[in-house]
Amino acid sequence: MHCSDCGKEKGDHANACPHCGYAPNITVLSPEEREQFQGVTIEQNERQEERRANGYYEYTSTGPNHRVHVRHISFDSTGGGFWSRILIILAVLGFIAALLFVALPLALIVIAVAALASLVIKLIFR
Repeated sequence: MHCSDCGKEKGDHANACPHCGYAPNITVLSPEEREQFQGVTIEQNERQEERRANGYYEYTSTGPNHRVHVRHISFDSTGGGFWSRILIILAVLGFIAALLFVALPLALIVIAVAALASLVIKLIFR
């Protein structure tokens, strides 16, 4: 784990940085305080579920020693969100394009070669 102040390596379970002595101040906020707070928060499950219900949210926080931008996009199959549908549509269109532009021309070439070979064989053994 790295110190958020000096950036040097510190132990995973150390509260204060052994190099610069920085110890983050962690406070539990009430729901009202959390709504007014401008810094980074760790949200409880009900708030996370509310934001994830639509499958997408963004959060940005900046300060003197940090800059955080979170973008959450859900591609789960149960929610059927907008991005999941777009991804499925693109996959289906890609499959259709592969059939039209790869498989169909190859099949037509094979059929044409077989027909031409059949004509050559008929002409030779006539």
